[in-house]
Amino acid sequence: MNANLCFEGFGRDERIEEDRSTWFTPPDIAWRMVRWAGDAYIRTALEPSGGSGNLAHALHTKPDGHGGLAFTKCDIDVYEVDPFYASRLRERFPEDEDFNSGGIIDIRQADYLSAPGCSHIRYDLGLANP
Repeated sequence: MNANLCFEGFGRDERIEEDRSTWFTPPDIAWRMVRWAGDAYIRTALEPSGGSGNLAHALHTKPDGHGGLAFTKCDIDVYEVDPFYASRLRERFPEDEDFNSGGIIDIRQADYLSAPGCSHIRYDLGLANP
């Protein structure tokens, strides 16, 4: 059974032969999770398995009340073990001033559970695929 899901513009790395059971959080679920987390002042957040970046995007932006989106001031560490998806995340969240007018999204191509020093970092919020 192939459990890899594809989202428009994100694709799937055809070089991957084994099934890694990649399940991306759909955008509507990501928005619900961020709303559920509340409006508390969140300065730092962790997304330990970035995938398509929908959780990070939902946390980095919020409805501005006028039908658009506003940036939050939250800095987000996004880990993604797969080099292909880490590359796609860097494309989705460019390191330019226009995109990062809010907090910073730091994409790290690594396994969060085995990345050095991670256990010592404290985050205000952690979001992961439900």
